[in-house]
Amino acid sequence: MPRRCSRPLESKLSTAVRARCGRPSSDFVREMSHPPNAPLSAAPLRRNLSHRHPRAKLSRVADPAEGWAEAEAQPGDAILAVLRRMGAECVLEPDGSLVLHGHGRVHGVDVDLGDLPELVTTVVALAALADSPTAVRGIAHLRGHETDRLAALAAELSGLGGDVTEHPDGLEVRPRPLHAGVFHTYADHRMATMAAILALRIKGLRVADPDTTAKTMPDFVARWEAMLG
Repeated sequence: MPRRCSRPLESKLSTAVRARCGRPSSDFVREMSHPPNAPLSAAPLRRNLSHRHPRAKLSRVADPAEGWAEAEAQPGDAILAVLRRMGAECVLEPDGSLVLHGHGRVHGVDVDLGDLPELVTTVVALAALADSPTAVRGIAHLRGHETDRLAALAAELSGLGGDVTEHPDGLEVRPRPLHAGVFHTYADHRMATMAAILALRIKGLRVADPDTTAKTMPDFVARWEAMLG
């Protein structure tokens, strides 16, 4: 049966949710809110670009990624197709650079990400800020990652005022106004990068244990802050 999460949670998740999600975050909490129109200055993050491009989508600015190879890794290439469906304009220039133009509006999508689990947290973050509902399907296997990622996503978005229905193999996200709070990461690096995306729009959002990103990018926090200026 689907489980709907729309009631804001307390800063500490219930014992039942924590048991399903796995190990909670450490006590280290850091605010990651940034001006959404801050200038871009950092080099592309390459392998981890799926959480960078949403900045352009949300900010009405161009996001240049220099030297974007036509044979980019599958997740990096696939996120462009999803961003186009959500309303972004993606242009590969003759010199190999990729330019994304955001228009300040994000549209909901119905998408199967069963073969692209790396994109789920990025798409769900955008879905929470969209102008229409989103359904993400085919991702039951994310329950066996660092955490039960579906339960964690539903719980953390609900804790910020979101409206999420958790299905056995996916999530349905209905956009609602979100408010600041603590976003728990459960020692899961993709939960932390998702929180950074949400912080582009949610002033005062605090991320518990953002350094859990060290698993795949030890300097993620510093590079994210440098990118935003």
